[in-house]
Formats: sequence, structure tokens, C-alpha cells
Amino acid sequence: MSTCTPKRAFASLVCLTIVLALLPGRLGAQTIAAEINQEKSELRQYRLTMPKIRQMVAATLAFAKEVEGDPALAKKLKDNTEPEPQTLVELAARMEKEPRLAAAIKNAGLTSREYATLTLCYYPAMYAYTAKKQGAIKELPKDILPDNVALIEANEAELMRLNQELEAHDTNK
Repeated sequence: MSTCTPKRAFASLVCLTIVLALLPGRLGAQTIAAEINQEKSELRQYRLTMPKIRQMVAATLAFAKEVEGDPALAKKLKDNTEPEPQTLVELAARMEKEPRLAAAIKNAGLTSREYATLTLCYYPAMYAYTAKKQGAIKELPKDILPDNVALIEANEAELMRLNQELEAHDTNK
């Protein structure tokens, strides 16, 4: 998981959709493209909630502490050469392949797919909120649900505290 950042995973989904649209004759491409389009729609419509964000943070922190306490696990994640997941299904499957990550997600009350969805909705919404607040953008990107940005704005203090806690245990440093 150390190589799969939310921004890179989301960008990979977008890029793969474009490539597949240009190559409609490839075997299975239409099925994959349909899955990606469905996932993009799901991501655009997913409503974040503070309880779900807290669960995502709890899972992330639990796994980060596992990594901090196990140099072999940290090395395994750092040395991972698997290709980037291109769909939510692939991202969830990758999470399930790491037993301690899967357990952290499950213990937080989430499925791997929901954790992936939360991650791919929360970080872009947080980034958009910050960019808009700083005046870097005037309007939100169309792929970001305005309700998610409003939730971030309404809970900014708690989310900043949670983000600081996550950064303190960032396993990608």
C-alpha cells in the first residue's frame, strides 16, 4: 500500500478510462471501461460522514502502528513493485492481500472497498477545500461532491487534528 497514494489511485482510474476509450477493440476493454465508469460515478456520488472518516482514520492509524512496529513489514511495503491498482476492485483486493491491513480495516468496521472509496473521496475533497480556501481555485472540480467539501469545512478543526495524527504516523516518510 505504500506506493498507492489516493491521488495516484484516482489519477490511474482517470488515465485508464481514457486509454480504454481509445482502444475499444481490445478484448475485455469494454467490460473494464464500464466498471471504471461505474466506479467514477460511485466516487462522484459518495457522501462522506464524520463517523466514516473517523473509521478510516482509525484503520489507517492501526495499520501505520503495525508498520512502525515491524521493520520487515515496512520493508515489504517499501519494496513493493506490484503495478498500481486501476480500479476500486483492484485497490480493495490489494488491501485484502495484506492481512494486517485487512484486519485494521475490518476492526474499524469497514470493508476494504469502503475504505478505498473513503480514501479516494476524502483526500481529493480535503485538497479541493484547502485550495479553494487559499484562493487557488474558484470552483470545485466537477468530480468532487460539494457536500463532501461542506462537511470538511464544517468539521475543519477535528479533521486538521486527525490529519496531523495521520501525518505523525506516515509510513511513507
